Amino acid sequence: MSGIWTIIRVEGHCLREYDITGKTSKYLYRTDGSKVDNPDYDPTYVPPPIPSWCPRVPKYVCLEKGCIHFVCCVYRR
Repeated sequence: MSGIWTIIRVEGHCLREYDITGKTSKYLYRTDGSKVDNPDYDPTYVPPPIPSWCPRVPKYVCLEKGCIHFVCCVYRR
Protein backbone atom coordinates (compact mmCIF):
# COMPACT_ATOMS: atom_id res chain seq x y z
CA MET A 1 0.00 0.00 0.00
CA SER A 2 2.63 2.54 -0.93
CA GLY A 3 1.54 6.12 -1.35
CA ILE A 4 -1.19 5.93 1.30
CA TRP A 5 -0.80 8.14 4.35
CA THR A 6 -2.38 7.36 7.67
CA ILE A 7 -2.76 10.25 10.07
CA ILE A 8 -2.35 9.34 13.73
CA ARG A 9 -2.84 11.96 16.41
CA VAL A 10 -1.72 11.24 19.96
CA GLU A 11 -3.13 13.45 22.70
CA GLY A 12 -1.18 13.15 25.94
CA HIS A 13 -1.93 14.30 29.47
CA CYS A 14 0.13 14.28 32.67
CA LEU A 15 -1.93 13.14 35.66
CA ARG A 16 0.89 13.60 38.16
CA GLU A 17 -1.17 16.16 40.10
CA TYR A 18 -4.34 14.03 40.17
CA ASP A 19 -5.20 11.14 42.44
CA ILE A 20 -7.01 8.61 40.28
CA THR A 21 -7.08 6.02 43.09
CA GLY A 22 -9.26 8.14 45.39
CA LYS A 23 -7.11 7.25 48.37
CA THR A 24 -5.92 10.76 49.26
CA SER A 25 -9.32 12.46 49.54
CA LYS A 26 -11.02 12.13 52.91
CA TYR A 27 -14.34 13.32 51.49
CA LEU A 28 -16.25 12.99 48.24
CA TYR A 29 -18.20 15.98 47.00
CA ARG A 30 -21.64 15.56 45.48
CA THR A 31 -23.08 17.71 42.72
CA ASP A 32 -25.34 19.50 45.22
CA GLY A 33 -22.25 20.69 47.15
CA SER A 34 -22.57 18.33 50.11
CA LYS A 35 -19.72 16.04 51.14
CA VAL A 36 -19.66 12.42 52.32
CA ASP A 37 -16.90 10.22 53.75
CA ASN A 38 -14.75 8.52 51.11
CA PRO A 39 -14.73 4.74 51.67
CA ASP A 40 -11.43 4.45 49.70
CA TYR A 41 -9.57 7.01 51.84
CA ASP A 42 -6.28 5.67 53.18
CA PRO A 43 -4.25 8.02 55.42
CA THR A 44 -1.16 5.83 55.01
CA TYR A 45 -1.24 5.92 51.20
CA VAL A 46 1.89 7.35 49.57
CA PRO A 47 1.57 8.36 45.90
CA PRO A 48 4.06 6.88 43.42
CA PRO A 49 7.30 8.86 43.14
CA ILE A 50 7.96 11.27 40.28
CA PRO A 51 10.61 9.84 37.94
CA SER A 52 13.96 11.70 37.87
CA TRP A 53 13.68 12.21 34.08
CA CYS A 54 10.19 13.75 34.33
CA PRO A 55 9.86 16.94 32.23
CA ARG A 56 6.76 17.94 34.29
CA VAL A 57 4.72 18.31 31.05
CA PRO A 58 3.56 15.63 28.58
CA LYS A 59 6.38 14.84 26.15
CA TYR A 60 7.42 11.90 24.01
CA VAL A 61 9.79 10.66 26.74
CA CYS A 62 6.75 9.93 28.93
CA LEU A 63 5.32 7.62 26.26
CA GLU A 64 8.72 6.12 25.51
CA LYS A 65 9.55 5.29 29.14
CA GLY A 66 6.01 4.17 30.08
CA CYS A 67 5.47 6.77 32.78
CA ILE A 68 2.69 5.80 35.20
CA HIS A 69 1.46 9.42 35.31
CA PHE A 70 1.09 9.72 31.51
CA VAL A 71 -2.19 8.96 29.78
CA CYS A 72 -2.93 9.29 26.10
CA CYS A 73 -5.64 8.96 23.51
CA VAL A 74 -4.82 7.86 19.97
CA TYR A 75 -6.93 8.98 17.04
CA ARG A 76 -6.52 7.57 13.54
CA ARG A 77 -8.02 8.76 10.31
